Amino acid sequence: MFRKFRSSSLLLTSWCLCAAPSLCATELSLQDAFQLSVKNAPEIQLARLQIEGASAQKDEALSKLRPQASIFGQWSKNELSYETQVAGFPDSDYYGQRYGVSVRQSLLAVSDGIELGRQNLLVQLSRDEFRLAESQVLQDVFGAFLEILAADEEVSLLTSELAAVETQLLESTALYAKKLLSVVEVLETENRRDTLRAELVMAEGQAKVAREALSILTGLRGSEPRDVYQNLSLLSRYGHPDEVVAAAIASDPAVAAAATTVEVAEQAVLREKSRWIPDVSLVYNYQNSDVGFDNLSSPPRDTSTFAIDFRYPLFEGGAKFARVRGASADYQSALTSLRAQQLDTEARARTAWLIFDASSDRLVSARRSVKAAEVNVSAVRESVKAGTARYTDLLLALAQRSRAQRASADATFLYAKSWVELELASGALPHLVAKSLSSVLHKK
Repeated sequence: MFRKFRSSSLLLTSWCLCAAPSLCATELSLQDAFQLSVKNAPEIQLARLQIEGASAQKDEALSKLRPQASIFGQWSKNELSYETQVAGFPDSDYYGQRYGVSVRQSLLAVSDGIELGRQNLLVQLSRDEFRLAESQVLQDVFGAFLEILAADEEVSLLTSELAAVETQLLESTALYAKKLLSVVEVLETENRRDTLRAELVMAEGQAKVAREALSILTGLRGSEPRDVYQNLSLLSRYGHPDEVVAAAIASDPAVAAAATTVEVAEQAVLREKSRWIPDVSLVYNYQNSDVGFDNLSSPPRDTSTFAIDFRYPLFEGGAKFARVRGASADYQSALTSLRAQQLDTEARARTAWLIFDASSDRLVSARRSVKAAEVNVSAVRESVKAGTARYTDLLLALAQRSRAQRASADATFLYAKSWVELELASGALPHLVAKSLSSVLHKK
């Protein structure tokens, strides 16, 4: 029995050890990482709560324009006594009751109607701010995603160059033993090998840090970015910076939020000015009572009343004028903020287009440089074998190839990052940008 249990335990342990990597190493596309980050980001949760709060305030403003009904009731014990005893007016103790219902419907409430419109705009403002939060999350996720890819690429390049240098070191050591190579060239090769080892350790550390940053955003530990297609092709929808600016001014959530803030402030001014218009309401009251004037006992009776209620404050100590001035100041401030946001959005859109245009040209040049470096390494290696070049020349050629490959990787990542910035700057929806870019990055 014990042997069976121990064998089962060993099998279970072995299965867990084998399954653990597959459970932990979850491959994530960019879209997967974005969706997880949207669910995990506190900024997104706060933005959703702001939408919910604004919607609740809108419903509260709407309720003021709807019928208001209330019931009331009073049950009392009354004691009546006279200071002077007079015939026909005896002291008495009795129980009384009074209950009823009151219904009110606004007929004219201009300020409440304007406030309802203002609250609707605040709901729209909270939705614009939610889009801003989504855009920021996408930029953070894509930045972390690129950091991992860049770190992994650096590790791969350093590993490849280190393997080539170690092979070269074996060859140079063998030639040195036969006195066919100087000790200086051997030492230079060893020095390059040690340098690459140190850089590789640092690059592996950077890769771990980058993965930790992505894990914090997604809330998922042990995840790995899905393989990325190297030859990216991302097309811009715009042929000129002016087109990007026009799209950004029309669709950028930051501009939309600033414009909505102006409308909210304008509605606040109108609301304060409309308080000069009186409020008029239709009121219906029903009451059943057996307590009369001065709490005197009376026969039970029903009373129904229809009334037009009119309210207009004559004097508030200057509060009306102060509220109008304050709302007007907020309106002018919102206009200034809108203009500043439009200028900022225009600058961001133009910069994004120029960077994407430059990064496209840089990517083409970087890929050509890699091909030239590959040819150079092959040529130098053949020259070393033929005895027309030194081993240090091959070290230099390998280093140049690594730099060219590193520059190509950086150019590729900048190209993709600038495309994302261009799309977001022009007001594209973040989830659509993530979906489109993910399909291009991970296509087979």
